[in-house]
Amino acid sequence: MQSTCRAVRRIVRYIQSTLPVDPSKRMAHCYVRSVPDEERLKISFQYGIESKPQRLFNFERRFDETVGELVNRVQAGIEKKCLKKKKKNSETNEEPVLPHISISLNGVDFNNETTIKDSMVDGSVLKIADCKLSVVVNAPTITKISLPDSSMADFPVIPLIDAEFLDLNDSLFIWSRFKGDNAASKVPDFSDCEELGRECVYNTTVDDIGWTLMLKCIPKRGEISGVESSAVMKSPISPGPGICPFQARHLFTEPVSETNCIRVMSYNILADFYADTDYTKDILYSYCAPYALKGDYRRPLIMKEIYGYNCDIMCLQEVDRKGFNSYLTSAMDSIGYTGFSQWKGPNAPEGEAIFFKSSKFSFVADHSILLSEQLKTNPVYADIAEKISVDRELTTLMEGHGAVLQVLVLKSIDDPDQVLCVANTHLYFHPDADRVRILQSVISMKHLEQVKSTYKEQGVDLALIFCGDFNSSPTSGVHHFVTQGVIPSDHPHWDPPAKSEDAQHVSMECSHSQSLFSACGYPKYTNYVGNFNSMLDYIFIDSNKFNVERVIPPPDHEEVILHTALPSVVFPSDHIAQICDIKFFKAEEDQAMKLD
Repeated sequence: MQSTCRAVRRIVRYIQSTLPVDPSKRMAHCYVRSVPDEERLKISFQYGIESKPQRLFNFERRFDETVGELVNRVQAGIEKKCLKKKKKNSETNEEPVLPHISISLNGVDFNNETTIKDSMVDGSVLKIADCKLSVVVNAPTITKISLPDSSMADFPVIPLIDAEFLDLNDSLFIWSRFKGDNAASKVPDFSDCEELGRECVYNTTVDDIGWTLMLKCIPKRGEISGVESSAVMKSPISPGPGICPFQARHLFTEPVSETNCIRVMSYNILADFYADTDYTKDILYSYCAPYALKGDYRRPLIMKEIYGYNCDIMCLQEVDRKGFNSYLTSAMDSIGYTGFSQWKGPNAPEGEAIFFKSSKFSFVADHSILLSEQLKTNPVYADIAEKISVDRELTTLMEGHGAVLQVLVLKSIDDPDQVLCVANTHLYFHPDADRVRILQSVISMKHLEQVKSTYKEQGVDLALIFCGDFNSSPTSGVHHFVTQGVIPSDHPHWDPPAKSEDAQHVSMECSHSQSLFSACGYPKYTNYVGNFNSMLDYIFIDSNKFNVERVIPPPDHEEVILHTALPSVVFPSDHIAQICDIKFFKAEEDQAMKLD
């Protein structure tokens, strides 16, 4: 414990030593956090008297407070933190002289009646005696940074970063390593460590085994820099689990897709929120080593797997809200991807995410919806809501389950005439909820048709790609509806669950006008857990727009069952990523289809 405390104190001292101390050598900063949605702004700066140590001052003030009121508050703080101590140590009883304080812009002082909102702006100067503090509004700030407790050789190490107002591409990351254990050894200064790299994500090698990693980050946004932060691993890098089955799949995806080709992936990555619980460890995934269900173990495997597929568009399900904000976006941004998320409700811990290669597509619009809200608020679905209202249980399930349909419109950078509608969903999981999933797919297809119709009126013909974990087999009503364009009222999956005594029979014929098919064909399974396996995940594409160039083959069955089932020490999820290369029909092919 004492060695750990010493290590923490040493890191704190190092961070403090990097802050500007001598105002005569360079102008220090006064950092202001000003967010319109909040009632107060926060002011932070360092100031010291003569040769005394710098003291940190933090103030939280109303936007409408005046310069005069702020000056009085700052003077009171300086008197309390700096001058009273000086007076106590003085041999005289003279009252301390408070420093003169002013706020100016372009050399002109603001009067005392000016509000803080109008005076504490970028470029203004807070002057305390002879100390000038340049005001920086919403400086790039890291509120929290950490590294996993440990990691394995030949896998990426991804920092968990909570930050605001920064651009990760502008920020500086410095990875270093030292011999020893953070918990048992003296943590050296960064300057005494061996530097490894300057990217957001560090990919370890076998040479790192036995070394402990350190990360220093200077947050930036353009030319503006924030306060440096750092993190240290607790344990040294250890050997990895060996070759993972997804690495064999990487042999098919090592080259990036061709210019006129799109590599698409749909992958349920198994949310940390669900993976590491007593139920999953003791019952659902009892065959999996408990350490292999922890986020620190699974994240490097997931990221290495995703990186190696070189996809242009990635539709992910079961994405942790916390993970998306703290590590996934930074990890994907560092290799050239833009990402959007859609949560299953305001407080839901997980949801869906779509990432696309920034060099290949530009973002046009987001048309995502919460499926459960549509029946209650959208008049387009009033007829469906009325028909299912006779079954209270069904209505409750539809309105209570937070499934979402994430929809992004993307435009090809190489060919602006190629505009995609990329949809991503995760339908209700319960085995007795066929009716719920059918209704969710009906609402999804109606919404996608509305989106396409809106763009069609503007002269844009969207090409549809519909990915997700549909929790539905190829023999289900959902698959029949999506691929055949209709679900008859007598389809057996409209029947209520046999176990439900109060359920009413609800059925209707629904249809859509899209022509979709499963781009990855029909593997035996995409989900393999315990005694259950089935194909649940699909990439549906527009048969009038795309050809399938290639499907990335799934892992061998022997690899899947080597550790009983999924997940395992070499499979980070209970699902298998579906990946294919698709290509727009060429102009002559379009013409030939029209003639036919």
